[in-house]
Amino acid sequence: MSVCERAPAARGPSTTPSLSSPTFITALSDAYLVPRADRYAVFWRTAGRDLCGVESAIAEEALRGDDEVVRLGSWSGTIRGRHDQWTLWWSRGVPWVATSDVADGDETLRLIERWRAEAAHAEARGQRWDPAPP
Repeated sequence: MSVCERAPAARGPSTTPSLSSPTFITALSDAYLVPRADRYAVFWRTAGRDLCGVESAIAEEALRGDDEVVRLGSWSGTIRGRHDQWTLWWSRGVPWVATSDVADGDETLRLIERWRAEAAHAEARGQRWDPAPP
């Protein structure tokens, strides 16, 4: 199990990914930040296991919701056919997973907002928003 780290501070404005970018983010609706013996872990019910360990201070910061987004760590694996070194984020009570090319919290927030807008648009049409990674 890998240990997750605090999100690096934004290093100036990030560029928005181009349409051809492999950048991808999605909510892990069945993943949870759960306490373990000496730290927390991101448990993903679909996989039936912890994706990574999270230092207690970082997990508690995420759960308090003081910051808009907190980087929990990374996990190497496959989601819907795409293998990557996924970055795990926490925002507003929801765990998110992004491709390894997502650089910082600012970019993550932009991608989350775009994801939420697409989900709302699909819902308004009576459809489910469930994008697959590129």
